[in-house]
Amino acid sequence: MDLGARLEMFGFGADEIALSAKIWEILQPEAQHIAEAHWQQWLRTIGEQEHFLGLDRQRLVQLGTDHLCNRYTRVGGTEWVQFAERTVAAAIANGIPLTVLLSMTCVWASDTLEILGRCYECSKEERHRLNDVFVRLRSLECDVYASLYAWYVDFGARRERDRLSEEFQDGIGATVAAASRGGNALSSNAAGASSSTRGMLVKANDVAVAAEQSAIAMRDAASTAGGTDSGDRESTNRGGGVGGDCRASQK
Repeated sequence: MDLGARLEMFGFGADEIALSAKIWEILQPEAQHIAEAHWQQWLRTIGEQEHFLGLDRQRLVQLGTDHLCNRYTRVGGTEWVQFAERTVAAAIANGIPLTVLLSMTCVWASDTLEILGRCYECSKEERHRLNDVFVRLRSLECDVYASLYAWYVDFGARRERDRLSEEFQDGIGATVAAASRGGNALSSNAAGASSSTRGMLVKANDVAVAAEQSAIAMRDAASTAGGTDSGDRESTNRGGGVGGDCRASQK
């Protein structure tokens, strides 16, 4: 995160940074109360899941106090941003939406304004400047939380897409392997069917040849039988003629 660019965008110069440290001087005596109110809002919103950071209430309040100190006295440092990041990471891990986190920061923002008005007497002009810096800090904090939350969500989405893509590729690989095995089996079956078909064709050809040869033999037999009948008739006819000649001779 380019915190320097964000500070410039929200108009933080040397004067604003000095006024931010001044706000902490005013808040410090009641900083623990602000941090406590922060976590009370957490309990009201979420319920009894107060250990979402893995820490007890006392430690959480101390961390909240330290966070306030860093946010006001080290605006350009990374400590308060790291606290925000740990909070966001824990919230996402526990399914806590961004609105809940922002509602928590809203509580200590309200308490801060109340304490500034009650505990610090100053001119109207100075009050305006303090409030202006506070609003900028508040806007910067919300921007940091929202950006961190969006980045973590995007990271989770990319990781989920990668997981789904890997599962899809594994599934495609298994499908291709199964299809390849099925194709090989189909090819083997087709080769067997082709061999069987060739065998049947050979047998059919043999039957056709045998049938043709049988037909030829039958034609030859019929032809032979026909020739024999004609010879017998001619012999009979010739015999009848001789007999007639003999009878004629006898007469």
